[in-house]
Amino acid sequence: MKPPADRAAGSLTLMVPAGFDTVVTGGNIYDRRLLTALRDAGADVGVVAVAGTWPWPDQSAEQQLAQSLQGVAGPILVDGLVAAGCPRVIEDAVRAGADVRVLVHMPLALDPALDADTAARLDTLERRTLHAARGVICTSSWAADELRRRHHIEAAIAEPGTVPAAAAVGSVPPRIVQVGAISDLKNQLATVTALTRLTGFDWTARLIGPVGDSSYAATVEEAIRDAGLEERIRLTGQLDGPELEHQWDTADISVLPSKTETYGMVVAESLAHAVPAVVSAGTGAVHTLGRDSAGKRPGFVVAVVDTDAPGQLAAVLADWLQDADIRRRVKAAAAGRRAMLTRWESTAAAVLRTLR
Repeated sequence: MKPPADRAAGSLTLMVPAGFDTVVTGGNIYDRRLLTALRDAGADVGVVAVAGTWPWPDQSAEQQLAQSLQGVAGPILVDGLVAAGCPRVIEDAVRAGADVRVLVHMPLALDPALDADTAARLDTLERRTLHAARGVICTSSWAADELRRRHHIEAAIAEPGTVPAAAAVGSVPPRIVQVGAISDLKNQLATVTALTRLTGFDWTARLIGPVGDSSYAATVEEAIRDAGLEERIRLTGQLDGPELEHQWDTADISVLPSKTETYGMVVAESLAHAVPAVVSAGTGAVHTLGRDSAGKRPGFVVAVVDTDAPGQLAAVLADWLQDADIRRRVKAAAAGRRAMLTRWESTAAAVLRTLR
């Protein structure tokens, strides 16, 4: 739906992919929570959800995006998933006077599911789009550095906030959780492979999230069955609200062995529950994990992309499972890091500063 052309000057229009309010992805969660925080801050924000197979729209989707950009007063913040594949549309809108900014969650060519030619083509389209826009906002310093390297462009930063949450109680035996769409990007297979090496310890595990890739999910389920771990590792599917909160409350450690990650909102969510986390080296999740005020890590960093990654992940989990001092240390650091997390109102303030 096209926003009213007479929206007040100084208002903001957020342009997002259709389904952003129902489909669970990190980008959609960011957009939803940013929208709420902006409105809570008193900003006049309109929302336009544009249907299309983003970032590869057909002609109809491109036309809908072009029409939605016409006659809008004030800044238009377009989700990068929508904007990246449509540089001509963005160029035309800016030439016509539209104040188009692009919100980049992740440089799209980093998706490990893409072949080299497709990634290069998408990289070229995204570069042209970002240079055409009147400004770019990234969701992490890691993403901003990556855009500078890839596209020679400077971007403002508006890191995700966190929602205040109760500290987790945990479980006996210890509960290991991974939250995220079941996909090669989030790398649940590395988690399962690591856990197959730890059958001598007491633990349970939950893989929480929608199926992002049905073929990959089938491979993960097959690996669990082959290891005879159906009673210990369970895929819960997509959970929200009280059901998801229950999973966090029973968690003792979370893992996010993503192949790439610009920020890792589930790491911040984990820390908001005082649950330590394991993240991939070389990703933005390392920054999100951070350190407490005493400089201690609230978890572990492993090089999951390496061929020996499951061994490294298994090793840190084995140390954590068998050493009560390690568990206490990272739990205390997670509690300390929890007190340092920013809120979504800070994210909204960063966006508004940039737009002004």
